[in-house]
Amino acid sequence: MEITKREEYILKRKRKGIRLKQIANYIGCSEALLCKYEKGHLELKDKIKKMYENFIDEYEEEE
Repeated sequence: MEITKREEYILKRKRKGIRLKQIANYIGCSEALLCKYEKGHLELKDKIKKMYENFIDEYEEEE
């Protein structure tokens, strides 16, 4: 079974312990928007999707 890029980023986000609120604050959008995206109810504009993915890729836990 193949997972989508969206599912891959959801798993990455959860593994790293990133909350949607952190990403929303970084991007400047609502948590609800990101939640709807992750649930597959809407698509993000390319610029916002890129920021979402970059935040998850570059996130390192603070110690």
